[in-house]
Amino acid sequence: MTERARSVIRNLYRMNGPQCLVLCWPSGVAHLPSALHEGGPFDVIIGHVAGCPIYADLRQLALFRERRITLDAPERVISPRPPLLKVIGAMPGPSRTALVGSAR
Repeated sequence: MTERARSVIRNLYRMNGPQCLVLCWPSGVAHLPSALHEGGPFDVIIGHVAGCPIYADLRQLALFRERRITLDAPERVISPRPPLLKVIGAMPGPSRTALVGSAR
């Protein structure tokens, strides 16, 4: 996860309250207020960023077991639109930034 993405998520939390990040493997990530997210039977929390849980579907994780990704945000956020978070894919194998795990 880039520092820019962490900053965007912290700002989202400050401005809009608790958020959930939902990984749509392998293409992207969505954010929505925690009160609106109701996890499905295959959803698991794979980490937290700025107090916001990151959810992923176990079935998707199984399909892309060797894939490592980085979560990033655009350089400039145009207000009042919410920022778009993006997933940067990497080839299978070790990665310098893995999404799995706990973050600040």
